[in-house]
Amino acid sequence: MNKKRIALDVDDILSDMVPYWLRKFNRHAGTSFTVDDVKDWYFPCIPREGREYHYGLLKKPSFWRDMQPLPGAAPALQSLSSHYEYMVVTSMPPAMVKYRVEWLERHYPFLLQENVVFVGSMKAKRFINADILIDDCPLLDGILPSTIHWILRDRPYNKTVKTGPTVHRCRDWAEIEQLLRQMAGEVS
Repeated sequence: MNKKRIALDVDDILSDMVPYWLRKFNRHAGTSFTVDDVKDWYFPCIPREGREYHYGLLKKPSFWRDMQPLPGAAPALQSLSSHYEYMVVTSMPPAMVKYRVEWLERHYPFLLQENVVFVGSMKAKRFINADILIDDCPLLDGILPSTIHWILRDRPYNKTVKTGPTVHRCRDWAEIEQLLRQMAGEVS
């Protein structure tokens, strides 16, 4: 049986990145931002004077080391492995690749390291060879080939993306797993 290939983003798909990133910023700045405050991909809620610190967090090895996996992701992926093969497709600064790989090895050891692809930009994900993409990035709207089913993790910053025959919106890994089971023909 030929397995369908799923391409997985890391940030806010495999990891609980955005809430974690905001908690780190809030501790530093004395603010109380939540994911609901992030209405745009570029975090306009972060004050201009705090952006250097906010984006600087991404350059700290401890940021990647301490980030937690998104609840439900690993068990769902493991339970669906008879139907799907996985690849991780992520965009990040080259200097941080080592820390991303270490994080994946620690939290998702069943995702083979040779199946991790680093792209130079979010939009480069349109060139991946996959049947399904699980991602939260609104910048992919309108640029993915019509052959790719896009499972969009529902976030405040991607509300403008419309669902359709190949664009599916899910709130969490329970819904993602259910949709993938339907796509595999397990349930109707």
